[in-house]
Amino acid sequence: MTKTNITIAIIVLLVLVGGAMYLERGEDPSYSSDTQQATTTQSTSTDTGDTSTTTEAGTAVSGKVVNYDASQVGVDGPYVLEITTSDSNITIEVPSMGLSACAAADNIADMSNISEGQTVSVLGDRQDNGAIVPCESSDHYLRIGEDQEDTSGEATEGKAIIGTSAGGHDIPAYTYGNGDTRLLFVGGIHGGYEWNTVKVADQMIEWLERNRSVIPENVSVTVIPVLNPDGLNETVGTTSPEFSAADVPTQEDTIPGRFNANDVDLNRNFDCSWQPEGQWQDRTVDAGSSAFSEPETQALRDWIQNNNPEAGIVFYSAAGAVYSAGCNGEASTASEDLMNTYAQASGYPAEGLFTAYELNGDAVDWMTKEGVTGISVLLSTHQDVEWDKNRAGIKAVLESYGQ
Repeated sequence: MTKTNITIAIIVLLVLVGGAMYLERGEDPSYSSDTQQATTTQSTSTDTGDTSTTTEAGTAVSGKVVNYDASQVGVDGPYVLEITTSDSNITIEVPSMGLSACAAADNIADMSNISEGQTVSVLGDRQDNGAIVPCESSDHYLRIGEDQEDTSGEATEGKAIIGTSAGGHDIPAYTYGNGDTRLLFVGGIHGGYEWNTVKVADQMIEWLERNRSVIPENVSVTVIPVLNPDGLNETVGTTSPEFSAADVPTQEDTIPGRFNANDVDLNRNFDCSWQPEGQWQDRTVDAGSSAFSEPETQALRDWIQNNNPEAGIVFYSAAGAVYSAGCNGEASTASEDLMNTYAQASGYPAEGLFTAYELNGDAVDWMTKEGVTGISVLLSTHQDVEWDKNRAGIKAVLESYGQ
């Protein structure tokens, strides 16, 4: 085979891989992780002119936006962000509004919402020789907004750390929209045992970052992708949603990842018919020393009490159904209505209250007790993300709470 033929073969292979990535993501037709690239350069000004060098592949850079050419919104790119860090200036050139900032499908939040003074975290995606390479970071989003360590107030747009797990891992939450009607979505309450629920929440974050228009003006949405980072780390060796199915052991080996670092089942630790021991299938599990004994459930409780969401949707696996909630053994009418809304749009059956075995200390049952309309969405298997089904359900929920 000639060198030319080898080159052509490589190009064809890259195109096929890119197409596979697009189909797997199931995202908007305008998005292509292979064709949308960004150049990250580190620049310093001198009397003789500007000098620039490419950042090393996978090098994380954070800083505040000092200049953004807003006149480029709605105009063909490229679009330029200039941010400043503690020791340098960084210029990010993005070829298309709202699209990829890295070859590995890193993407930029709604560019039209970027303003001076916001915190930006990006990654270099070029080697010294100028070749584009995939980003090597576990955090593949260009996050806009400062981390908020104070959990006592109301959620605002951006990323916030709402608490710390028993094992010392941060519990992040991502909020989109500024409406007074708050909706909460939670993944990973059972950590690595239900790792595909983390992936659903992560897909939702990515979808919202690129599709802000799906959020009604009166609505704000908060996504907690991993409520149990200890359990996720136990199973896949990381607390980040950026792991692959290849990192997951056999299903039996994921069982320890159901619990936090205190070996407590978090979905038995809420204050609704709490008991020291809970049931899970035919097993007895530790439900904690008291209701809300665990830092993870305390973090969720505090967030809910501070923000008063209208509804809370928690992802689990596996049953392939949507369930209503009620702490007294009777589902609230609002929960039944929300269950039906999600089920009809997603194609999952609506099953009413969960009755396969007794649940004590359940998260959505407690939410409903507190006046938050709660439902449980159980994915069909422990491996499949079923994003198309859940995106339809999520979108229907957003629309149902719109004005």
